[in-house]
Amino acid sequence: MFNGYIVLFDLATLLSLIITTNLFYLHRQAPTTMYRSGNVRLANTIFKCFCTYLMFYVTISASQNVTSDSVEPQQPSLLSVREVVELTVPVALRPNDINDYREIVLQPYSNTRIHLSNYSKNAGDQVGYALVQLHAFEYNVTLSYNSSIVDGGHLSGQNVGLLMYGDGDLYAFNLNTHQPVWVSLVLMLYNRSAPVPGGCNLEFPVEISPVLNLTLTPEVIIVDTPAAASKCKASS
Repeated sequence: MFNGYIVLFDLATLLSLIITTNLFYLHRQAPTTMYRSGNVRLANTIFKCFCTYLMFYVTISASQNVTSDSVEPQQPSLLSVREVVELTVPVALRPNDINDYREIVLQPYSNTRIHLSNYSKNAGDQVGYALVQLHAFEYNVTLSYNSSIVDGGHLSGQNVGLLMYGDGDLYAFNLNTHQPVWVSLVLMLYNRSAPVPGGCNLEFPVEISPVLNLTLTPEVIIVDTPAAASKCKASS
């Protein structure tokens, strides 16, 4: 913008010098000639038009500069990764143990679909539920039941997990705008008699999910620790 003003100023100076020289030359001619009078009017008209154009250009450029400075930067759109990460329930499954493990990179500001397959085919009666865990280091990630983040249907942190009772999808979000995050993806299968790890959290909304329910009063601090749940239902 500043360089444009310099160029316009140089052009205006050059044109003014040409017009001034022309006027000085015309004033030296015979005052009775019609040619002198017509050229003086023409030169004055050209100079006025150029000055008007210069003022208009400077005004428009300044207003565009102010407008561009005042516009807030837009939030980048969430990237949906086309590749689906699949966790598979094996035929020879191991109850209460790791049954599938992956290491993946969540791209900056992305949403990656995680698909659990062969649960209904291989789980049978010996599996009570599946626990899909996401473990990151240093940066938070989000694991959700839905393709968009909905209150009560997701968990955020460096070590998060959600329950599943059949084949289906979960969604891993990396909401860090410029930082890819390397994560470990774990599938745990538990039998019907196994308590839910951290099952006490399921007594509260997913978005709160406290390990301890802490209540502060002016006189005393109350700490409530619900018993671990032996059975719970996945959020719909």
